[in-house]
Amino acid sequence: MQLFTPLVVNREAPLARANPIAKLASAFALMTVLLASIDPVTPALILVVLLVGVPLTGLSARTLVARAWPILALALAIGLVNVLFGEQRGGELVRIGPVSIASGTALTGVGLGLRLVGVALAGLVAVAATEPIDLADA
Repeated sequence: MQLFTPLVVNREAPLARANPIAKLASAFALMTVLLASIDPVTPALILVVLLVGVPLTGLSARTLVARAWPILALALAIGLVNVLFGEQRGGELVRIGPVSIASGTALTGVGLGLRLVGVALAGLVAVAATEPIDLADA
């Protein structure tokens, strides 16, 4: 895997031709909603919309996964740490030795992980599908 190779974007894709300022404004709006949400349902829905919209950006799914896997791994780790070491709220779901996982804590950890993936993916898609020269011209 080569991280610093330039991205190849299909310039004929509908969202690749959109105004770069509109792409950045859309990503900012999604990020604002994700940062303000506290439930896991809102980021899950936004992630579904983002993933369905990826083919419209001109990026291949393989390229996006190759660029986003560190973000996915970090979000999983942060969500897991919050599930294991967060404040115990709600009824107990699982008890493994001295560690107990409560339902409210599990929902909070899952929501946090999904929000992190959504924020990073929205920014990544907006920036990756934008040519720097087009952004400067806009």
